[in-house]
Amino acid sequence: MTSYKFENIIISSHITKELLLQIQNFLLYKLSDLYNIPNEDLKKSLKITICDKNGEEEFNNLETYPYTKFSDDTTQINIELNIYKPFHLAIFIRLSNAAYYIIQQKSIIIKCQHTNSKEITLTIYNSINQIFVTQKHYIRKLLYFTNPIFEGSMIAIISVLISQFYCYNLKIPIYIIYSTLFYFFIIIILFCFKFVLKQLFPLYTFDSKKNDIILKYTNWFFLGLLSFIIFTTLFVYFRKRVIGF
Repeated sequence: MTSYKFENIIISSHITKELLLQIQNFLLYKLSDLYNIPNEDLKKSLKITICDKNGEEEFNNLETYPYTKFSDDTTQINIELNIYKPFHLAIFIRLSNAAYYIIQQKSIIIKCQHTNSKEITLTIYNSINQIFVTQKHYIRKLLYFTNPIFEGSMIAIISVLISQFYCYNLKIPIYIIYSTLFYFFIIIILFCFKFVLKQLFPLYTFDSKKNDIILKYTNWFFLGLLSFIIFTTLFVYFRKRVIGF
């Protein structure tokens, strides 16, 4: 028998009751099917804690939580599971709405003692992480996307478009030199901007009335900014093509 401990940060997500119920169902039923763990033992060991500014509330089953949304004061939700038969398995999930630079902690910890402890641990993590990945909150994923190919491509495309647009409008004689310098300058700004956002914004937000308002205005801001950039760029381009100035 071997022992394996796994720690990682779950992808940035908007935490809803439905999402937590999916995780609960996986822990209570999928684990039972996969590893022949008695369902009653899983139910007894599962603990879900919802923390707010005034205190915390514990549940053995989230279905008993009487509301569809969390309170505006919710600060953290913990999910814990700890069993010893037929083998030792401990799962701890911490979801906090504090800024990323404040937390600096892993959001999921899995410990397992079994002959195939590493395989079991990674299988459980991948299954739980997949529940978060399937969410459709594009702005949060944009702030925290981790694919280096996508990230590099987007930065390169945006940088080239902006540099060519400004260099063309300013009619710079040494176009290649200034365009290249501007290109690298924009890359540095975008990297810094993304790093700052990742540090200042929370990795996880909770479904509440207050957060619905924040998300609505955030969506309007980003979509409005994107529309403004596209419209002004195309307007200037076609103005020069059609009118000539």
